Amino acid sequence: MIKQEKRAFYTMIISGLLLLYLVTDFIITGVDGFLERTNFLATSAVILIAMIGFGVLIYVTSKSNEVTDERDNSVMLKASNNAIIVITMFVFVLMIGLYLVYEEAGLIPVSWAWFVAYATFAFAYFITSIITVVLYKVL
Repeated sequence: MIKQEKRAFYTMIISGLLLLYLVTDFIITGVDGFLERTNFLATSAVILIAMIGFGVLIYVTSKSNEVTDERDNSVMLKASNNAIIVITMFVFVLMIGLYLVYEEAGLIPVSWAWFVAYATFAFAYFITSIITVVLYKVL
């Protein structure tokens, strides 16, 4: 595995675990409990741990002396282009779903805004790294 592929693989694991935590936490605590002080602090701590993990990962993988070539640049470009489409679709479908569920009420609970922000962050890293790993296997 080359540097970018390793970085994408480990990013996939870190962001996948973060996304799994966020979804599980939101399901368990519910819309009303997601922003309670103790849960909000716990979620912030988990996100901080994930960010520290990303920082360590970047630091460790940047120590490598591997040279990137045209294939690496092609994979990264294709992964970014495909990921932005998937991320946009993810947010669009989620927001349309929320609109349809809460249309009668006329407002969406603020905890959904926090969840969408956190989940989009984790999902963006997750999907980009999955596409990167797949492209390295295919190309």
